[in-house]
Amino acid sequence: MKNVIRIALQFKKSIIGAVIILFIFLFVILKQKPKHDDIPMIRVITAARQTLPINMLIPSTLTAYADVPIRSRVDGYIKRIHFKGGQLVKEGDLLIELDDELLQTQLRQANAALAKNTALLEQAEKGLVRNTELTKRDMASKATFDQSEATAKGLRASIQADQALIDSLNIQIGYTRIKSPLTGLVDFLKIDAGTFVRQGESSPIVSVRQVDPITVLFDVPERYAAVLLKAKMESIKVELFDLLNNPIKGIAKITAFNSIVEEKSGTLTIKAEVDNKELTLRPGMSVTGRIEFGQHQNQIAIPVKAVQMGQKGSFVFVYDPMTQRVKIKVIKVLDTINEMVVVESGLVDGEQVVVEGKIRLVDGGKAKISDDSASVKGNAREGKHAKEAHAINEKSRS
Repeated sequence: MKNVIRIALQFKKSIIGAVIILFIFLFVILKQKPKHDDIPMIRVITAARQTLPINMLIPSTLTAYADVPIRSRVDGYIKRIHFKGGQLVKEGDLLIELDDELLQTQLRQANAALAKNTALLEQAEKGLVRNTELTKRDMASKATFDQSEATAKGLRASIQADQALIDSLNIQIGYTRIKSPLTGLVDFLKIDAGTFVRQGESSPIVSVRQVDPITVLFDVPERYAAVLLKAKMESIKVELFDLLNNPIKGIAKITAFNSIVEEKSGTLTIKAEVDNKELTLRPGMSVTGRIEFGQHQNQIAIPVKAVQMGQKGSFVFVYDPMTQRVKIKVIKVLDTINEMVVVESGLVDGEQVVVEGKIRLVDGGKAKISDDSASVKGNAREGKHAKEAHAINEKSRS
């Protein structure tokens, strides 16, 4: 009897537990909120006509205006060094002195030979005058006269040779005093006083670089070549930014176009000069140039990230706030400038173009503008030029 009662109690507990579990399950089901349609969230920009400057951000490096390697023009030992590595030197400053003792000795010998031949010539010319008078009076033979004349001519030639040798030695002695050919910065000297250097060695003793002004080369895409070549150099605006995206203060101006378009890269190289009076810019420094050489007048421009490629070409998603749906519109791209696309056709003023959330969109599908975003005017920039420069630099490094 006790077993029956125990079984009954256990069965009752099981029934109660099952009812409780069922009650909890039903409670959760009833409390669950009904599902809404999974509508993609998007961000949009309002297309508007604007005047957009034709400009590009081009990474490059600074180069010296002039770079002169200094080599010895005579053989000799380095006697003295008159500069320190990295120092600013002026044109004509003495850089290095070579030992000129041997050349000075040869110069003294040449001067002695010149003095000797000069004295002999004076004597020979007196003898020639005397023999000329004697020949006229038939008191000396023609052979004697000819000999006197030949001796004088020979001594004149010797004097000319002596003078040429003296001039040559003076030039070589001048070469022992190596001077700066321009105003600029010198490299670190890799050899010390006492080192023997030879004429015509392939490795220079030191280099002098003119850095004021300093130059920079930009490789402009070929599609802009015609516009660039038609523009006047003084009308092309150039701004430079350093690696920290700070504008470089020196005034930059375009000074030359390359004579050819590089076939492999499809670019036209242009040269700019930058004022560098404070010498804060050095060759090899990385910079980004913002080059402006024209304008797109009254054109619709949208961010690059809004444009996609399809079978029919470039297209964008356009949002209709009335129907809350998106549709595909094929566009014709006129130009791409930094992070903006200039639209030639396919969009009209006031259309809302999707810039974020495009991955889940379908033509004619519903979409919703995110609560934390608002439509942005088409002429609003996505940052200052310095930020654009940073973006281009990061792309070039990657």
